[in-house]
Amino acid sequence: MPRPDVSEERKAQILQAALELFSQVGYEAASMNDLASKCDLSKAAIYHYFDSKDAILIALTEQVFQADTDALLALEQSPLPAEDRLRAYLQTLVEEITKLKPLHGMFMEFYSQAARTPVIRGHLQRYYDQYERTLTAIFQQGIDRGEFRPHDVQQTTEALMVGIEGAIVISVIREADLQSLVNAMLDIILQSVR
Repeated sequence: MPRPDVSEERKAQILQAALELFSQVGYEAASMNDLASKCDLSKAAIYHYFDSKDAILIALTEQVFQADTDALLALEQSPLPAEDRLRAYLQTLVEEITKLKPLHGMFMEFYSQAARTPVIRGHLQRYYDQYERTLTAIFQQGIDRGEFRPHDVQQTTEALMVGIEGAIVISVIREADLQSLVNAMLDIILQSVR
């Protein structure tokens, strides 16, 4: 009788262990031996599923950011007013980031590695490109529906993205209230486009 395929289960096990390990000790300091020990597998078993530590970080990047991308795309199609969609997105984002508080170090690792690793930078760039396209579409829909005055939607989107990312970093470093930071930032941006 053939053995059951446990590939997806093993990949999930490795990724969860890597997420915890990278958050605890940092990506650079974590070794494949550490990871093998953490997930109770051999290094060979890990390499069977992922050909490098970078491949694991890329898979983690995709996993973490996919939920955010899905939420954004759903909001782009929503019939709600643009302002309500933006507020709903930020509320969801804050809730997700708050749930992942033990992994904030891992998020900082994503950015740190993107600065040094072209493959990881490419994955994050694709996420940011989608993020930008969707937010731009929401602002444009707000103009088209008469909810916002005509303005440079690209510039407004970039300001919002910078504000969101800055708020996330400040909330991690200073342990500031992320919800208050993003609400204040969004209020300022919305005042400028009404």
